Amino acid sequence: MDSKLIERLESIKKGVQDFKIPGTLQRPPLEARTIINKYKYKTKTHRSRKNALLPEKFQNVGKLYECVYNVPTSRLGAQDFHSSLKSLVQNSRRLAAVENSANLAVIAAAGWSAIPLQDIEDGRFLKLKCPYCCSVIHLKVEDYLSTVEFENKAASLLAQAHKVGCLKYSKGYDLKRNYYLNQGNLCLDFRRISDELCKTVSLVVEEKVHCDAEKLGRLKPIFESEHCHFSLEKLSLALRGYTLVNSSIAECTGCYHRAFVKTFEDVNFQGHAKWCRYRDESKLVQMMLSQMDEKPKTLDMDQRLCDLAEALTRPSNHIKIE
Repeated sequence: MDSKLIERLESIKKGVQDFKIPGTLQRPPLEARTIINKYKYKTKTHRSRKNALLPEKFQNVGKLYECVYNVPTSRLGAQDFHSSLKSLVQNSRRLAAVENSANLAVIAAAGWSAIPLQDIEDGRFLKLKCPYCCSVIHLKVEDYLSTVEFENKAASLLAQAHKVGCLKYSKGYDLKRNYYLNQGNLCLDFRRISDELCKTVSLVVEEKVHCDAEKLGRLKPIFESEHCHFSLEKLSLALRGYTLVNSSIAECTGCYHRAFVKTFEDVNFQGHAKWCRYRDESKLVQMMLSQMDEKPKTLDMDQRLCDLAEALTRPSNHIKIE
């Protein structure tokens, strides 16, 4: 063995033996030691809410406690976001201005759901309601002439329209991190496509779907299994963001637009909204193929020893014992 390599190994061995942990060790608290109470007392803010239908002597009278299980979290979850987004899409199809300028994902990320259009006399307005603080706002979509203007102006208006203390939607939903396609949430699409293909095994797509057979052929072995066999047409629809409602209708999981499967024969067909996660239908395929083509990082022995020595000599301010 090379003498220089032996010297470097000896120096690393000595560094490991002489390594001292700075600071004090802290054992994390066990969950079993935490006392969990189902109920807690309400704050004065919630108890002092007045009811106009009751006489004065019955004002501020109510339960002094609330169930902890029913207290909402301080962040808007993915399930709440998609539920609001779906209601917005379904109840705004009569408004032509929505398709041209409004980004419904921005509205849903701010915590607003749509009230059915039959309750609105003027079709130019989109009536929104927060399902938690029950605030109602009328948004005139025609005031925002472009998608960029809508995102800049309407987003701040919607965030400030909630009542004080609306913790459920105070922080909103991070669209860039959780909604739009990126390397951080690519694993969710792998799971979605796998579940979609296994769920629709019994459905047969008879119509021809335009697809790139070469690229899809490389991705097919990833999702195919002994109990899950599918055609390239099904895989193409799933990679474009669609789920099959039945053998002839598909629905986008990003913008909830529906289309007949036979329309996908057209190469130029675009069924997604302008703001949809899957607007660029080739992006998801490219991201998945790039993960397959990426070669593992290989380092020589010298570089690995340098990285090890650097890791051992790196200062640490706080170390926890799991």
